Amino acid sequence: MANKYLVYMETNLYKQGLLLLRQALDNSTADFRPGQWEAIEELLQERYRAYLLFNALVGEKV
Repeated sequence: MANKYLVYMETNLYKQGLLLLRQALDNSTADFRPGQWEAIEELLQERYRAYLLFNALVGEKV
């Protein structure tokens, strides 16, 4: 079962990303191309995992 917080976070990130895309293009109906958001999301998840790993290695709490 998916963590409810992670599902909310992913949904919220998508909404924020879509808002930024629409602002950047000055187009209120712009949408991601097929596969575009999934690629962005994967990069964000990898960065988050690296952040957690780094903090675990240096002993900091997140």
